[in-house]
Formats: sequence, C-alpha cells, structure tokens
Amino acid sequence: MKEIKLLNLLSKSDIEIATNTLTSAFEHDPCLRYILNSNEYHPEIAFQIHKQVVKSGLYFGHALSTSKSMEGVSVWMPPTKKNISIWDFILSGGLSIPIKTIFRMNTYENHALKVRNEIAIHDHWYLFSIGVHKEYQGKSYGTKMLKPILDFIDQRNEYCYLETHNPNNIAFYEKHGFELKNVTLLPKSNTEHYAMYRSPKK
Repeated sequence: MKEIKLLNLLSKSDIEIATNTLTSAFEHDPCLRYILNSNEYHPEIAFQIHKQVVKSGLYFGHALSTSKSMEGVSVWMPPTKKNISIWDFILSGGLSIPIKTIFRMNTYENHALKVRNEIAIHDHWYLFSIGVHKEYQGKSYGTKMLKPILDFIDQRNEYCYLETHNPNNIAFYEKHGFELKNVTLLPKSNTEHYAMYRSPKK
C-alpha cells in the first residue's frame, strides 16, 4: 500500500500513538465490550488489545493513518492472509492480554471466521480494524481513512470484507460500496454481528 500517497503508512515507532487512537475510538464499541465481557470499558486492557491489532497489521498486513497526527487508523489484511488467528495474535505479543480475554477473543474469532467464510467467497481484503479518535469524530476522517484504500483495491479489481457491531455504522459503509450480507448474534450474547462485503467498483 505504499502507492497510497494520501495516507501515512505506519512503522514500529507509530505503535503507541496509533494504539491510543484505536483505544479512544472503540470506547463505546459493543464488540469490544463483548470481548472484555463487561458492560464497563477497561481502557488498560483495551489498549493491549488494540496494540496487538496494530502490531498484527505491521507483521501480517498493512497499518495506515490519516496523517502523522493519527486522527484515524486502519488495519488491513491482504488476500494472501486469510485470517489472523489467536496464535498470530499471541506471537505478535498478545500474552500481555489477560488469558480469560484471549479465550473470549478466540470465541469471537471462531464465530466471525465462520460467517466470513460463508460470505466472502472471493479472494479479498479484510478490514481488521478502523477507528477515529473521539476528538476527531464527525469531521470526515473516517472517509479520509477509507476512500483512498478502497480506490487502491478497486484499481486491483479486488473484493473486501468487514464486520461491524454498531448499526449506526452500516449506512457509512454502504455509502462506500459495502453491502450488508448477514446479521448474527455473537455466541451467548445479544451483540449483533453485521457482515458486509464489497465488490470492486469500475
């Protein structure tokens, strides 16, 4: 993704600031609360989870931001990386996360991967995470983060897939060409899991 000049490609020196951005962005995210198995937000554990998300992007895919200021951050996995397993997460430093949270993450991943395999039948890019720091939300940084990457993927005539757990996000992703393909409940919860798929645009 070095070809995407409108975005900042992250390096190891950016991990802490990028992690802060995602930790802020996901403060009210239903999926993160599911993984934390709590109605309260635990920023110290969330920070460790997001740190491994960013590191996974650096090790296995691509991690980008809107600028050096990290208003928005996204992590993508290319078609050659089918999924990030819990073991990938651990190898990138995930043992800093409490073991009960790791097991909860594994429960989520098993469900998410089953849904994804049913829907994403083509080789595709996977939007592993995207978030805008709460200080910058509502100022179009989500679009600034997403559009250049989707343009890059369209140039390659490739598909992409994402999950969201906030129904308010669906219209935003539909505006960018994604289609809602499936709605399920995460195991033993009332948390809805929205699966969205995007065909390449000419």
